[in-house]
Amino acid sequence: MKKLALGVAIFFATWSVGAFADGVGVVDMKTIFSTSPKVKSIKAELSKQFEPQKSKLEKMGQALQADIAKYQKNKAVMNQKDTTALETSITDQETAFRAAQTKFQQDVFNAQNKSLNDFMNSVKAAVKVVAEKNKLDLVIPSNDVLYTKNNTDITQDVLKDIK
Repeated sequence: MKKLALGVAIFFATWSVGAFADGVGVVDMKTIFSTSPKVKSIKAELSKQFEPQKSKLEKMGQALQADIAKYQKNKAVMNQKDTTALETSITDQETAFRAAQTKFQQDVFNAQNKSLNDFMNSVKAAVKVVAEKNKLDLVIPSNDVLYTKNNTDITQDVLKDIK
């Protein structure tokens, strides 16, 4: 009786693993990120959104560099009052530039994270739709898979669904 029970248990364990393996799909996330039109539009939108701040930072940096060059070139012939005033101006500009640069980086980072979260939610929704249509039990990123017997790559279907 024990052998029969053990045999039945082994049969069901093998059958369930086999059934589970048939319901596994993979998605190449690198392909999703590199070819999705939505990612390209997000990049373009972010670039457009932050172009004014970027230009302002570039102008601040150029003005700071010009004042530093002027200071280094003329400090030997400038009087003490002008030298001190230019040093103070350079220090103030540098402080303002660093603060603006930090704020810009934080704003870009936050906007990228929000856009990435929104995009990943749409990818997850597309994966769910494709997985249900293909009767898949599990979908994992292809770079996390070392081997599968029946590799069901659903990347192209997910890309179509995202659009």
